[in-house]
Amino acid sequence: KMSAKSAVKVLVPATSANANSALYRWVAMLTGSKNALKGLGFFVGGVLLTLIGFRGAVIAMAIMLGAVLLLSLWRLKADLGKQKVKPKFYEIFSKSRAINVLSAARFCLFASRDVWFVVALPVFLYDQHGWSHWTVGG
Repeated sequence: KMSAKSAVKVLVPATSANANSALYRWVAMLTGSKNALKGLGFFVGGVLLTLIGFRGAVIAMAIMLGAVLLLSLWRLKADLGKQKVKPKFYEIFSKSRAINVLSAARFCLFASRDVWFVVALPVFLYDQHGWSHWTVGG
């Protein structure tokens, strides 16, 4: 998702006076379409699971993902997202302190969520509820 938002920034023309407005509209559309595709994916996965079973559904989805990969390799420009000049470390931060604080808070929030679900929850389920190694996710 993040790299797609960066790609939109490269693709949206920055020449107009409303360039930021257009960029925000494109990013909002990208985020909305991502959520719609997620919902469609759940629906298609459920239909495939019902019609052709687990193994067939996994194979069908792998084929679809492979097709998307091939299409991406064929259609995307090789230099998309490559920087002309490497920024200095301090240049990756915003000039706004509020944006930097928000970014740090989001980083900590997502990191703590990931640590909880990857480390703490499986250990808790294994230790307190006696779940097996395979049951908690291997």
